[in-house]
Amino acid sequence: MHAVLRKLTGGDLRSKGRSDEVVLLILADPSLLPILVDGLLTSLDPVLRMRCADAFEKVTARRPELALGFAEQVLELLARQQPKEVLWHLLQVAPRIAWPKDRLAGVLAAIDRAHRDPSNIVQACALQAEIEMLGQAPERRASVTRLLDVALGSGVPAVAARARKLSRLLQESENRT
Repeated sequence: MHAVLRKLTGGDLRSKGRSDEVVLLILADPSLLPILVDGLLTSLDPVLRMRCADAFEKVTARRPELALGFAEQVLELLARQQPKEVLWHLLQVAPRIAWPKDRLAGVLAAIDRAHRDPSNIVQACALQAEIEMLGQAPERRASVTRLLDVALGSGVPAVAARARKLSRLLQESENRT
């Protein structure tokens, strides 16, 4: 096992371990990013996979262009059943990639499935991904607005709170256009 991945092992799913340290390593040396993605794709250790997903999401939040070289891997991961701790990170990464039309439908289908996930965090991240994907799929604006309306009426505080925030963002973007 590569030293970068060893830093992400141990403990349980409730802690991020040393993922912030790994983020800094990869930002300093992006050639290490494939090792992280490989751990996410191939490891059988759920803690390692979750921490790889967490670090990948954090790296691409700071340097979104680094996600571009991993579009196929992200799509592959989104197409498979994922634990919630991996899925919510992938949902945050997906909008950072400019998807070719022939791959966009698969990404949007994965986001649609995430709306039905039992995890409230996954549902909230799916709402966020919907809003962020509107630049690539503007034809979904009406359905996204309906999803936000449903989420606003949700009895789930985390989902309703995220929906309020996203509704404001969507309204602000519409007012600018």
